[in-house]
Amino acid sequence: MQEPNTYDYDLLAAYIADKLTAEQVEEVKQRLANDVGFSRLYRQFLLIYKTHSGTESFDTEAALIKTRHKISANNSRSRFSYKLLLYAAAVTCLIIVSVGIVTMLGKKSGVETQWLSFTATDSIGHTQLGDGSKITLNKNSEIKYAANFGSQNTREVSLNGEAFFEVSSDKQKPFIVKTASTEIRVTGTRFLVSNQPGGDVMVWVEEGSVMVKQNKDENSVSLHKGEKALCKADSNEIIKTTGSGNEVFWVENRLSFYNTPLPDVISAIEKAYGCQIGIADSSIRQMRLTSSFTNEQADKVLNVIALTLGLRVEKQGQQFMLYAE
Repeated sequence: MQEPNTYDYDLLAAYIADKLTAEQVEEVKQRLANDVGFSRLYRQFLLIYKTHSGTESFDTEAALIKTRHKISANNSRSRFSYKLLLYAAAVTCLIIVSVGIVTMLGKKSGVETQWLSFTATDSIGHTQLGDGSKITLNKNSEIKYAANFGSQNTREVSLNGEAFFEVSSDKQKPFIVKTASTEIRVTGTRFLVSNQPGGDVMVWVEEGSVMVKQNKDENSVSLHKGEKALCKADSNEIIKTTGSGNEVFWVENRLSFYNTPLPDVISAIEKAYGCQIGIADSSIRQMRLTSSFTNEQADKVLNVIALTLGLRVEKQGQQFMLYAE
């Protein structure tokens, strides 16, 4: 059985909660009749829902115990993996609650737009949409998208927080990311969108190209591979620069530097690891670094930098200091 994506989880949760349109219900019924894996997932979801319906709060571990007990009592032959059961149970109950909250958010031509959401709280989250596009959400971030995602002329998602997008190419249906102040439009590419402190929005492109537009005055720029834009909330200005690639450290846990001035290196490390680094001698500020680091701790990164540039690194309390030898 192919691993189901989170669009399937969301779709089935909304179907069980009776939150889909007649057209969407028919789509689910057809898949249930023709897709063995999808049908098996539905039966698992339905068992979880029936076991826990009517509860106002949800304890995932308690749900696992209770659901497994019911499976055992019924001598079910369904194959439940712990990972699937844990994810399905949590997502089912969360979506059943959240769908009811966001159902009425949008109306067009008298037709209700029903919305689904995916949220990452204390860890990085991964989801895949119905068109095959993949989204990696940073901590404390959320995306929302229509339950009939992909059935219209555009593919739209709303973002609050930070996310890395790997968009499946479809020139007939542009993929649009909306924030409170900007709109990012693509057909197929890999890029990062981040809501910055103060309401600014940063967009960085790893592959392909995107169009970034401010909502208030239609100001826009086109970004290509390696470029980034900072959209200022206070002035509606869009500042276009060249990115370093380290904007996606939280996605890949990788830092890369090419002939980069030491102060810029330190700034990137501080942002990536949440640490403080001081330069004790002004004479070393003109040094440049070419190196890359993958899955390394902050102290290991700084030790390698010190060895490469002939410096000395010391940790003083919660701060690192770099000295000339």
